[in-house]
Amino acid sequence: MKITIGIDIGINGAIAALDADVNKVLEIVPIPTISMELLAKKRDGTAKVRNVYDRLGLVLSLARLRDLPPGRRYACIERPITMPAQTILTTASMFEGFGLIQGILIGMGIDHGSVMPVTWTKALLGKIKQQRGESDYYFKKRKKARSIDKAIELFPDAGEMIGKNDNFADAVLIAKWSMDSRKKEEK
Repeated sequence: MKITIGIDIGINGAIAALDADVNKVLEIVPIPTISMELLAKKRDGTAKVRNVYDRLGLVLSLARLRDLPPGRRYACIERPITMPAQTILTTASMFEGFGLIQGILIGMGIDHGSVMPVTWTKALLGKIKQQRGESDYYFKKRKKARSIDKAIELFPDAGEMIGKNDNFADAVLIAKWSMDSRKKEEK
């Protein structure tokens, strides 16, 4: 069994495992996080809270995927990018998560690579834009809904797992892109 793991990094991200032999979603889990109370207080005197990566939770989640039925494993992580509207803290957190996940995969002996968001979205969602003749603005505005629709279209049996969660859908689509790309390389 060939298992492809797609990882949508970020505090609200997700990890999805696909069986590449039968093109089926095996499991989707959210990126584990914990709430951390900051030293700084809000104006009303209450504590500021920030979600951070749960390192042990990440190890356990990836170990569970590693221990699915025996076979080859390959993980594809969405490469973080900086965006003008993001805060420095958010950008730093995404890069921290990227490095943390890479380290865990290396420690577990899971072969892995990364993909830029524009690469997998253009390959899997770009055709929708062309088919519907959508403007760049409208397409970007509806990207989250498009991800969910496309993931459910490709994997109808996983509709309940994906639900309305665009991060789950993105993780599935990253794994699908990786699976298709690796099949092309093998030919």
